[in-house]
Amino acid sequence: MDTDSDIESETYNLRILSERLIKLRKENKLSQNTVSYITNFPRSTIAAWERGERVPNVDEIKNIALFYDVSVGYLLGFKDKKM
Repeated sequence: MDTDSDIESETYNLRILSERLIKLRKENKLSQNTVSYITNFPRSTIAAWERGERVPNVDEIKNIALFYDVSVGYLLGFKDKKM
């Protein structure tokens, strides 16, 4: 059973992931369409990740980290440094 603190933690981490995906995309001056084209993730999926409506699976997170040249820990909010 999830406790309130577990749910708050998951929400916080999802918010960090969403914010970092948007930040990385904008820092690289990319549109969602361009990221979709390069990564082969549907644009609607990228948009849902950025809105915090969906969570990427482990393989997707790994591929996103490789694409943006950041660590998985950074994407998930465990580290503040990109690498």
